[in-house]
Amino acid sequence: MDSKEENLTLAKMFQYYQQEASKLRAQISNLQNQNRNMLGESLGALTLRDLKNLESRVERGISRIRSKKNELLFAEIEYMQKRVRNHILTHY
Repeated sequence: MDSKEENLTLAKMFQYYQQEASKLRAQISNLQNQNRNMLGESLGALTLRDLKNLESRVERGISRIRSKKNELLFAEIEYMQKRVRNHILTHY
């Protein structure tokens, strides 16, 4: 490969990586906006439909959080009940 072909290949690679970097910056920006929205920030630009979708996503997230919390609480209660039973059996 001669110098011209090498330069052309390098220029194409450079352009490709510039485009990829631009896409990644846009994705990062989009994710940052979504995170701000999930925190209830930067809502001014959202349409009514966007707000309803966001509300639904937040409600589903809260539901999953509550479910996991309850699962952990029930496991803790069960563990403590076993400890109490074992304590009663060993001390009485």
